[in-house]
Amino acid sequence: IYVSLGEPLGSGNWSLRVQYKPMMRMVWIGAALMMLGGFIAATDPRYRRREARPADGAVASETT
Repeated sequence: IYVSLGEPLGSGNWSLRVQYKPMMRMVWIGAALMMLGGFIAATDPRYRRREARPADGAVASETT
C-alpha cells in the first residue's frame, strides 16, 4: 500500500492518494531470491583459491 500526500486544496485540506499495488510483492521476492543465489555462490567450495602445487612427477629444474 502506497500513501502519498498531494497538493493543498485550500482551507487546510490536502489531497491524499492511496494505491494498492499487489505485484510489488514479486519485486521483493525476486530481490530475496537474488540474495539467496549470491549467498549460495559465495559459499561454493569450487570457487575457493587453492595452493599452487606442482603436478605429480614434475621436477622443477633448470636446463641450460
